[in-house]
Amino acid sequence: MDDWHEVHTNERDGQPSDLQLSQKATYPPKVVVPQETTALAFDTKQDILWAGNRQVTSTTRIFAAVADFQGRVTGFVGGSLTSYTSFFAHVDEVRDILVHDRGVISLGSRNVRVTHRRGLQRWDIKYAPS
Repeated sequence: MDDWHEVHTNERDGQPSDLQLSQKATYPPKVVVPQETTALAFDTKQDILWAGNRQVTSTTRIFAAVADFQGRVTGFVGGSLTSYTSFFAHVDEVRDILVHDRGVISLGSRNVRVTHRRGLQRWDIKYAPS
């Protein structure tokens, strides 16, 4: 906790009077770049660039490390490409992104998902093999 500092101290003895802590702000903010971008689309209604990727999260179990692939859609706004919203959409990579008046349509290998520009899911159609 080296990047934390005291906010309020007691004037009588110089000791912290409560546990109010705050984190030091870093400027400019850190931006996480996806490992592998699999789809890109420009929004025709707003100044947003939509990027789909395949993100790997690894979890360690008792005998082996297991890697989970998750498709994430991220919206970047403005000329500085500031992160607008980001959400998980698929169990694997995002294959394609289409932008519609009512939201963002993303295609995975097993589902099609429509999401509001804010990141809320409108509907999801999944493929179930028979």
